[in-house]
Amino acid sequence: DGFTYERCAIETWLQSNLNSPMTRRPFSRPPRLTPNLTIRSMAREWREAAQEPVEGSFQVFVRGMPGSSQTATFHVAPSTTVAALLHRIETRIRVPRSAQCCR
Repeated sequence: DGFTYERCAIETWLQSNLNSPMTRRPFSRPPRLTPNLTIRSMAREWREAAQEPVEGSFQVFVRGMPGSSQTATFHVAPSTTVAALLHRIETRIRVPRSAQCCR
């Protein structure tokens, strides 16, 4: 129906309803749940920004690919592995596969 719902709430709804919880209209075909990646990304960014830096942590400022205006700042705990930090950077900046480091 084009609306965004919490997954567990919409799954529960769909177990006993064949219509949209927003419009109350019946679905034209069985609904296929698709993650809303934009909302997920916004929630992740909000959570990261709201976190208090861990004592001893440091900030890492990352700029995107040349020609890109993307930037991100990360609070990194001393126990964070390089692989975990790279994953966070790749997820946030969306580094193209062709530009990623070999591991």
